[in-house]
Amino acid sequence: MASAPHNGTPTRVVDSFLEARPPGCASATLPFTPDIDSWGSTDEKRGTVAQIVIVQPYVPAYRSALFSELGRRLRSNGHELVIVSGEPDLEQRERQDSVELSSVQHRIFRTRSLQIGSAKIRTAPGRSAWATADAVVVELAAGAIYSYRALLSSTPTAVWGHVGSYVNRDSFASRALRTWQVRRADAVLAYTPSGGDLAIAFGADPAKVSVLGNTSDTDALRGAVLAAREQSEEDLREELGIGAGPYFAVIGGLDASKRVDLLASTLDCLWRRSSPARFVVAGRGHLEHLLAPAVKRMQIRSIGYAGNREKAIMARLCTGIFNPGRVGLIAPESFALGLPIVTAESPFHAPEFEYLRPGVDSIVTSDSPEALADALDDLMARPREADRLARAAEYRFGEYRFDDMVDRMQRAIEQLIRLP
Repeated sequence: MASAPHNGTPTRVVDSFLEARPPGCASATLPFTPDIDSWGSTDEKRGTVAQIVIVQPYVPAYRSALFSELGRRLRSNGHELVIVSGEPDLEQRERQDSVELSSVQHRIFRTRSLQIGSAKIRTAPGRSAWATADAVVVELAAGAIYSYRALLSSTPTAVWGHVGSYVNRDSFASRALRTWQVRRADAVLAYTPSGGDLAIAFGADPAKVSVLGNTSDTDALRGAVLAAREQSEEDLREELGIGAGPYFAVIGGLDASKRVDLLASTLDCLWRRSSPARFVVAGRGHLEHLLAPAVKRMQIRSIGYAGNREKAIMARLCTGIFNPGRVGLIAPESFALGLPIVTAESPFHAPEFEYLRPGVDSIVTSDSPEALADALDDLMARPREADRLARAAEYRFGEYRFDDMVDRMQRAIEQLIRLP
């Protein structure tokens, strides 16, 4: 049952233990959730208080709004949400995007992991993390030992995540372990339609599969974008520290997944061509040193981690989003920003890549600096085409709403706590 009310301070714990879709997009459509007619209103106060524990490797900033709003809604129905997470590893710390939550109870455990080849095995936390829980939600990942502990316990357990091995090379062992997880789980919360389809292909009961429509808080971002449009371009350029001329936005962590090497080589290619393209880089990471030559020649303006205000200013001033590496939650954010994404073909895009419609609201080129440079130069040379892509992206804002994601997750959790 639920513990004492949360006082707002994180607790540190040492634990011993697919309408038209691009090719390859899944057939499932949103919403793809169990039948909810029999669940009753989620606004009605429950007579019994339940505690729900969500276990995370760490809490990135983009999840703060989700857990805060989910906690608020569950609390209004008499339940308590507890987030149990580790601390970010070295690479994650260098992204500077981790947060400690104050709006819900947040227990932080000492992270312990083991690297075996390309696989990372996360062992903490132990069962004590959800000992008082009425339901637990854990990571759907082959290397998460705590997920197996929860799935083998008597506590109703859901798994959530990509389901597929989108961002890494898959293996027989990893696929077999994830298959076991989705079959064993009492509920599967898939990020996207293709993940929901895959969970069913793995053998999950379709009635237990919910598709969340993974997104960040794009409503708040959209509000910032509209506010920035009321300000003069001159004032915004001064605030961001950039001059006149064509700019592209680079948003996200500067690590291997974002192909900083390809970003740097594309910048070199543009420089050799004497291209007027300049870039605002919003992000941190252990590979940002690769951009030092571009910084030195004033080809880029680096502003560090960007919140909604900084992103909104970039939306007002930039022609598009240059994202040569992995496309994930930047896809629904591009709709809120009203900017087209320019990216490269890759087998390792996150599942949210399926939200995009290349040629309609985004541009996908071959995986080469020359092809990416051509696309960027072409957008600058063809402002009407750039505007068409931007308007198409903005038109799609609302297809993947933050409130809808929270609603689907809440309903799946409240079904979970009703299990006998």
